[in-house]
Amino acid sequence: MTTQDSVEINVTSRTQGKGNSRQLRLNKMIPGVVYGPKIENLNFSISETDATRYNKSDFENTVFTL
Repeated sequence: MTTQDSVEINVTSRTQGKGNSRQLRLNKMIPGVVYGPKIENLNFSISETDATRYNKSDFENTVFTL
């Protein structure tokens, strides 16, 4: 992959909180947050399968579209 590549991944919006995050992990989901200076925080979850698929050096410089 080149640095120009973009990959679309499926995520689900979630509510924040420790209890919710624990429940997601029990269901093989990974909680995440996207922060930015000009946007509100985006709380999401991604399936463990999808996250593992993109956890390779081929995707280090990839832009992900949520």
